[in-house]
Amino acid sequence: MERHEIQVNGRKYTVTLNDRTNLMIIRLRRLYSASYGDVESFDEISTAISDTINELKKHAISPEPNDEDLDGIVQELFKLAEKRARRG
Repeated sequence: MERHEIQVNGRKYTVTLNDRTNLMIIRLRRLYSASYGDVESFDEISTAISDTINELKKHAISPEPNDEDLDGIVQELFKLAEKRARRG
């Protein structure tokens, strides 16, 4: 388990990365990619994105993020997951 401090819009958050949260981040990245290419399933994909973000909010992000910070937090999660993957 790894803990990282990130700052989004001037607010500090602690992000916890472990195997479970890493899988959620990978799923979220795939859902984002799918949402651009599959217009017909947009509602289903949007629901899955929302569900995955809510799970990450519960298990990986502290304190509870403001809605306006979520996009920035997700982008930071993607960066952290990429760094973690490169390290092996």
